[in-house]
Amino acid sequence: MSKVSIVKVLSESNIQSMVKKAVDLVGGFADIIEHGDIVALKPNVLTGKLSGPGVTTDPRIIESMIRLVQEAGAAEVLVVEGAGYGVATSEALKLVGMKEVSERNGAKLVDVDLDPVVEVEVPDPLILSKIPVSKSFFEA
Repeated sequence: MSKVSIVKVLSESNIQSMVKKAVDLVGGFADIIEHGDIVALKPNVLTGKLSGPGVTTDPRIIESMIRLVQEAGAAEVLVVEGAGYGVATSEALKLVGMKEVSERNGAKLVDVDLDPVVEVEVPDPLILSKIPVSKSFFEA
């Protein structure tokens, strides 16, 4: 069963502690991330603009997640995205601050528009039996 946590934002000055609390409320990373894992984080970056709540992931959230998965033992952290709506992914990632956040925290930024693709079989498919997936994302 899926778990969801909701954390009230009291102050934007400590995003890291709010993200940690949200992760802890759903059980943390101890049972998910093993020492040496490659972890892929998938933000929403559609147009390269911070266009409102729920549209583009705030880079401070991704920065917090990078740090938390590193603390949990991840050997490598990937920030994987493919933007849409008429803007190159690499440009969108730069404009919203994902490039800076990734570089500052030692994460690898993966532009799925440029990443090799692998065909992945879909278990018990309804329509598509195989789908194309970014190789970096698939291997994480």
